[in-house]
Amino acid sequence: SSDLEAAGAKSAIGENSDKDFLAKTFEGADCVFILLMSSLFNTDCDKDFIVGINASIDAILESGVKNVVYWSSIGADEPEVGFHYPCEQAIRQKLGGLNSVIFVRPSNFYSNFENNIATIKSDGKIYGNIPKEAVQRYVHPDDIAEACYNLILTPNPSEKFKIFDVNSDKVDSFQLEKFFSEAVGKKVEYVCVPVEVTIDVMTGFGMAKNPVSKVMSFYKDGAFERAI
Repeated sequence: SSDLEAAGAKSAIGENSDKDFLAKTFEGADCVFILLMSSLFNTDCDKDFIVGINASIDAILESGVKNVVYWSSIGADEPEVGFHYPCEQAIRQKLGGLNSVIFVRPSNFYSNFENNIATIKSDGKIYGNIPKEAVQRYVHPDDIAEACYNLILTPNPSEKFKIFDVNSDKVDSFQLEKFFSEAVGKKVEYVCVPVEVTIDVMTGFGMAKNPVSKVMSFYKDGAFERAI
């Protein structure tokens, strides 16, 4: 928080489940930016999101804030995918009286490719769950930050429950292979891995199966295709 304070921000350290703390923190604010987090190592990850969003909603109503920007995710239209669908629904049901409510949905992060550094070095492979011929959207955190910055500072009363997709590029896996091959100076191949295999690998590292399965369900039953 020291870096934020040096830039002029005021920090308030507490729990996102503490409605009273949040309401006090939100007092006098023009807009609240909601970013909920948990851990895939936590079996109750989905419950953390529900508790956090309900506390945030109650605090927003109590404090009188009129504008909200909620950090959501690609695929949040799917009830079985990830953790943001029930949060968006709760916001729609309870915050209809606000001036503006925006759902920011970033696509896949470029930084996720860092997980492939070791395999690129060892056997020239990038592993993922997207079919090789499919076009995928990727985003850089800087682009998300710029989008959220503008939405927070310039709320539009005509935008109630607007979905704001944030993407930096659209590429297929053949373009990714070309990019990485040129960048590292050797042939790099993309390999599509079955979802069940990825779940086994992630739980093998100690992550909890329930939240992992919810995240990975984005790549099952057509959810990915509908999202793009």
